[in-house]
Amino acid sequence: MIGAGLATSEEAIFDLDFHAVMHWGQDPAVEILGELDVRGVRFLTLRMRSPGLTRQIASLPAAAYTTVTLDRTGRYTKPKVHESTGVKLTNYPATVCQFIVTGLGRDAPP
Repeated sequence: MIGAGLATSEEAIFDLDFHAVMHWGQDPAVEILGELDVRGVRFLTLRMRSPGLTRQIASLPAAAYTTVTLDRTGRYTKPKVHESTGVKLTNYPATVCQFIVTGLGRDAPP
């Protein structure tokens, strides 16, 4: 964000400590996110680890992941990341970029 000139170092802060929100059927929140995307407002959200998504993740070969190094203390400093572009979500008007991250200590759904 800082490198792209989208935010100053004081503004480029966001918290990734959140959980997926379950929903079924029509979801106005998905439509609201679609509207934000059309307006150029970028956002990050989590997907629920459904059985289908869990199978998809399990079927990825080890070579599909890139190891990254996190600048943090403690364990789990070298997670593996897989990026998929052009992913279509139900009831979402556009495609999204999806990141699958493993090796952070919570690879299985709680």
